[in-house]
This record gives sequence, C-alpha cells and structure tokens, in this order.
Amino acid sequence: MKVPYNWLREYVDIPLTPEELAERLTMAGIEVGAVNTYAPLGERFIAARIEKTEKHPQAPNLQLVDVFTGSTTLKIVCGAWNIKTGDMVPLALPGAVLPGGEEIRKTQIKGILSAGMLCSAGELGLEIVQESREDGILILEKGSRPGERLMDLLLINEPVLELAVAPNRGDCLSMLGVAREVAALTGGKVSIPEIDLQEDGRTITELVTLELHEPDLCYRYTARMMEGIRIAPSPLYMQLRLLAAGVRAIYNLVDVTNYVMWETGFPMHAFDYDCIEGKKIIVRRAAPGETLVTLDGASRVLSPEMLVIADAVKPVGLAGVMGGENTEITVRTKRLFLEAACFNPFNNRQTARRLNLPSEASARYEKGVDPEMAVYAQKRAVSFMQQTAGGIICRDMLDLYPRPYHRKSLKLRSARAREMLGYAVESSEMEGILNKLGMDVQVTQNMHDAAATDDVVLDVGVPSFRPDIGREIDLIEEIARVKGYDKIPSTLPEGVITSGRLSPQRRILSIVKDTLTSCGLQEVITFSFMPTHYFDDLRLAAEAKQRQAVKLKNPLTEEQEIMRTTILPNLLRLLCYNFSRQVESQFVFELGKVYYPAGAATGDQPKLPREPMSLALALSGKLPQNWQFSPRDVDFYTLKGILERLMQSLGINKYSWEKSGEPFLHPHQAISLVVDEEEIGYMGSLSASVMENFSLRQNVFVAELELDFLLSRSDLAPHYKSLPRYPALWRDIAFVVPFTVTAASLVDEIKKTGASLLEQIHLFDLYTGNQIPEGHASLAFALTFRHPERTLKDEEVDTIMQELEQKVAQRYGAALRKI
Repeated sequence: MKVPYNWLREYVDIPLTPEELAERLTMAGIEVGAVNTYAPLGERFIAARIEKTEKHPQAPNLQLVDVFTGSTTLKIVCGAWNIKTGDMVPLALPGAVLPGGEEIRKTQIKGILSAGMLCSAGELGLEIVQESREDGILILEKGSRPGERLMDLLLINEPVLELAVAPNRGDCLSMLGVAREVAALTGGKVSIPEIDLQEDGRTITELVTLELHEPDLCYRYTARMMEGIRIAPSPLYMQLRLLAAGVRAIYNLVDVTNYVMWETGFPMHAFDYDCIEGKKIIVRRAAPGETLVTLDGASRVLSPEMLVIADAVKPVGLAGVMGGENTEITVRTKRLFLEAACFNPFNNRQTARRLNLPSEASARYEKGVDPEMAVYAQKRAVSFMQQTAGGIICRDMLDLYPRPYHRKSLKLRSARAREMLGYAVESSEMEGILNKLGMDVQVTQNMHDAAATDDVVLDVGVPSFRPDIGREIDLIEEIARVKGYDKIPSTLPEGVITSGRLSPQRRILSIVKDTLTSCGLQEVITFSFMPTHYFDDLRLAAEAKQRQAVKLKNPLTEEQEIMRTTILPNLLRLLCYNFSRQVESQFVFELGKVYYPAGAATGDQPKLPREPMSLALALSGKLPQNWQFSPRDVDFYTLKGILERLMQSLGINKYSWEKSGEPFLHPHQAISLVVDEEEIGYMGSLSASVMENFSLRQNVFVAELELDFLLSRSDLAPHYKSLPRYPALWRDIAFVVPFTVTAASLVDEIKKTGASLLEQIHLFDLYTGNQIPEGHASLAFALTFRHPERTLKDEEVDTIMQELEQKVAQRYGAALRKI
C-alpha cells in the first residue's frame, strides 16, 4: 500500500522525517519497502495569476498572456485557449526542468520573447481530470497565491511510503490504520475527521428494499442513497492524493469511494439507482450458469460458490470484487445507491482468484475489513459526494447486521510479558501502548502486593479492526512491536548437556525388535485404517471389543473407514498379497498403535481416542534350511518358542499359557498369554474358515499381544546368580494323565512340592502310543535339585519325589510311569 506522507499527517502529528518514519514502522513489523517521491518538481515552478490575454500578432493559433508572479508581471506565449483573466495557473520559470528532462528557457516565439511556460497537468507529470476534457493549462484551485511554489501548493515532491502489509494486518491498508501505528510509535494522537451530514431527502426505505440471504458470506450490508447528483471531476487535492497513492482519478463519485477506502480501509461501490430493477437489492449466491458483464466489459459465467449483489431480476455486481456494467455510474446518473458491506474473506478471495479479478477492494476483503467501520465510511463518503457532486442525501441508512461484533476480552499478565520480552517494561507503559493501538485497557491488581512488584493483570478489550489478536501472546507481541524489535536484548542460547540415551520405553521396544529379528522375523508397517468387514472375516461376535472402533468422518476409501482396533487383519492381507507373488514363506511382525473410543466428552474438551501399543506376529511356510536342518514347516510350537524367547528377553519370568477362545483360531491350537493373572494376548493357528475369508492357501500361525502391559512388567536390570558351590541331584519322572490335564498344571504342582530345593524343571517327552490308556498321555519331566549351602542327600530328594507322586495322583488322577 502507498501512503503519501503529507496525507498521513492530516490524521496524526509526525515528528519524524519520512525516512525515519519508514525505519520506525519497519522495526515495528510494518515493513516499508521504499520511500519514493511523487511528481518531483523543483522550486522554479510557481503559481501565477492571469492578468491579460491577447492574440499573438504573428500567429493566430497562439496568444500572449500577462501573468503576475507575486512580485512582477511576465509575458508568456501560450498555445492553450482554456484560460481567462483571473485564473490561477502553474508557471515554469526559466531554469525549471520538466519531468521529461526538458529545461525551460526564455525563448523568442514568432518574434515575441516568452519568459517561461504555462503548464498543463500532463507537462507536470500529473494525470488530472478537468472539467474540459480537451488538453489545456491546469487551472489551480481558488485560494492559490501568486508566487507560491507548486511544491507547497500541490502534492508534488510528495514522499510516499510503500508498505508491504502482512496478511493478518488488514487494518494497515488504510490511512487511519497506519496513523494508529504512528501514534503508538511516537506518542501522538490520532485525529479522526468529523462529519457534518445534512440529510434533507426522502427516507431511503421509500426508494429501495434490502434482503440478505447469505449471512455467512456477508456479515454486514449498509446502503445510502443520494438524488440530484452531478458527475464532474473531483477537487484537485483529492485527485492529487489519489494519484500519489497510485489510484487513477476518474470522476467525483468513483474518486470519493476510492478516497474513503484509502482513508478508512473500507471498500465501497456506487450503483446507478435508476438501473436497479424492482427497486430491490438482494445479497445472494449466484445461480448456476448465471452471467454478469463486469465493469471491465468482460462477460463472466458465475457459479453458486460466488456471492452476488442482485436486483429483483439480475445480478448487478460481484460482491466485494467488481460491479456490473448494467448499473455503472455514467454522466447521465442522477440518483446514487451506495454500498458499504463486509464480506467473507475466504469466499471473496476464492471468487477473485477464479475469475482472475484482483483489485484494491478484494485485497482488503481478503485480509478482513472492520464491520464497525461501515457506518462511518458511509457518512464520510456521502458527505464528500455532496461537496463534490451536489445533490440531496436521503434520510436514514439501510443496515443489515445479523451477527453484531462482540468485543473480545483478553488478560495480559505484566510479569509474563516481561518474561517473554526479556527486558523490563512498566505496566503503565504496557497500558499506554495498548491504548494507543485502539484497545480498551483496564488494570486489575494481582493477588499479592502489585504496588511493590508492578505485577498486575490488564483486562484488554480487542477492537473490531484487530481480528488477528486472540491470545495473550498476541498482546505481548504488540508491546514488542511498538517498543521495537531492536530493543530485545541479544542472548546466547543455553542448554543442559545430557548424555544421549534412549528412554526406558524406547529401549524395551528396541529389545522387542532385536529379539524378533534374531528369531528370523521381519518388521512390517501397515495402515492404521481398516474396513469394518474385517470383523466379519475374523468371525468376531457382535459384542467383541474390537468392533468398538473409531470411525473416520471423511475416509479416503471404503477400505479405510475406521481406525484399527487390531493389527491382525492388515497382516493377513499383507500375507495374501505376498502369497500371490510367489513368496511362500513369510515371518513378519508389526509394532504399532491400535485405537479405541475414549467415551463421551467432558466439558468443552473432547476426549481423544485411546491409543495402546500392540504387537502382532504372523508365520507361514517353511523355516530356512541350514547345515544342521533341512527345511521344515513352521508350526504352533515355533511361534510359542519365539514368544517365550521374547518374554525371556524382557525379563518376564512369571507367566503362563491358558486355553484361548478366540473365534478366528483353531479350537485345538489356541492359547492365551497370562501375566500376573491378566490375559494380555493370544497365539495360535488360524481356523480354516478365516483362512478362506482372507484367501490364504496355507497354514498361518498368528499372535497379538498388548505391548503396553509387557512394557510395564519388563525388567531390564541384570540379575547375577553365583555359580553353585555344591553338586546337584537329577531325577526323571513320568506321569500318565488324562488329556484334560495340562502340562502347565503338573509343572506348578512340581514346583510347589520341590520348593526351594528344585532348581530346574524341563518337560522332555510326550508319549501317547502303546502301553498308554486311551484318552491319556505320558508326560516326562527332568528335575534338578540343589541345596545352596550344603550337599544334598539322596534321601531328601527321594522324600520329595514320593510326596510329589502322592499329590499328583490325588489331584489329577495321575499314575507314575516307570522310565
């Protein structure tokens, strides 16, 4: 945005040069890219009054003009005919250099010496619109004095600051917004122009009605009307200010809307009231395929995503982007409908980009305009229009404001601000800075003695023109900006040097991965999503906990509709994928999260899903061949041995295996892992029906464990056991038991009976052949006994063996089998 320096001084006193002001603004976060000079003219350009005109005796197309310079009268030869006696005109004295580089000298023209040159706007480098469209001498406004320098009289040699406004600082796209920043930086006071409005016309409701159909896309819509207006050039000062700001002057009504937009930051649009059909304005979405010829003469095809301003029949403008040609202000316009509205920034930006229609108005709407400024902007605009175009202002204003702005209130702790800034700032100074920025600040004492510590809490009301401020840290940033980022002291970063080591959880996860990979498994990673039909493929019951899944609101595909509650189905799909590519032997595992709903939300904070860690394994095919063994199929005991090796690596010794009832496992090859009397997982062979559901053509052995529970029970501390000093005694014993008796129950009984003398127990044989009754099996165990402090006697071990035989016979109906 271009900010003319002298125009800005109308709203705030500036005790700084343009270059100094640019530096202060930049250090306050309002970047000034450059300071340029608009229409640079030297001191040899002055204002002169025409005293007399007469025809040139030797050239009928020229005239001789006597001009008074304030001290003397000069004769000028001039070829323009739009001047008359008494007009104030610009005069270039000998030695003046025009913007094109031409130097003015005393020159003989057709025998008459010309002591200078009367200048047109173009010759001064100004694109001024005059009453007469013909080229001619620039007529200066009344009140100019002969001899006054043009650089003092007009906005020439005007320093112009070019601001690069951040996307969140739409308030700085206005002269008043920049004036607020300058006031905060310099300690000045912003002066907002007062408006003396004379409403003498008919009531606006007699002439037009207003309907707002899309309050989500138009937050506020205001309208005023004028009658009896006259199209004419704008005052010279207004045109020059707009030109310095980079806006081309057109005529009074359009120039006023641009002038007020530059002043207040609020875009406006003027419609020819007599071109509005039905005398009704409707703010609505465009109909599919609806067209509008915009002011640039292009026909635009609209879509329902675009907001339009329409009359009772047709669209007459693209909301916040560009007006329609069908209601354009022309020289025939006598009645005016003036719009000042606040549109949705995102919708406005989308419309402007789709139609490739960037503009100063859309740039402001994209960054957000102040809805509370609409009324002031309307009054300011119609007041200017009455001054420049005459006419009568209709009484009252239409104002649809369905959701009025409610001022946000934030708390700022002065101690917190000082902590974040890194240097001392008094609470009173913080209050003053925020007040200068247009905020409403009230001081609240803290609980301890604030007078002694200057530790107070400021209640800050955020104005409507600062939607970017929403947190305490934003207020601290404002203080840092105004104080100057260069005031923040430089400090060297500090850090506590720590030894690099993994957390206990990471160490355990590394052990799990190392153990499984050492057993020949490969780690895989699958998606955290899955379809609901996997539950049916696993034959899970309707009340199974795995079916209580977190559903996605917008899944990418039907195969990713929920968050997984088990890793198993994704592993089975992976096996199937690899089987179809001739990978017959697969030994894989995955460490990952599963997801369960957390229940209803409490208060304003919704509960997030639970995300426990899970470990899943899947084995299928043949174990690899080596020099000791030929290839052999993996089986139930292969997987069980891997899990027992994992438990050993984690230091978990107290665990047991129990029969599992998982519906997707083979009923005779399914067990659960129990640790501390809590079931933490399962393992087994997939049932035939589940294998068919997942298109698996060979046996698959799977396991899934609750890894979080294992992590909490792991013991990675090394344990030392000294070498035995006394010899051991060995005994073998075999029991014939019914199939209903598990080996684990016999092991527990043997441990209880052997007590502290039993050092080791090992199941070394399972036999169900000849000499064994039907429905029974022989289980043989190797037992190691040792006393830690003396040599154990055979009699002591024999006593234990007899006691063991009796207890097993009584409890399990077992018979001792001689080996």
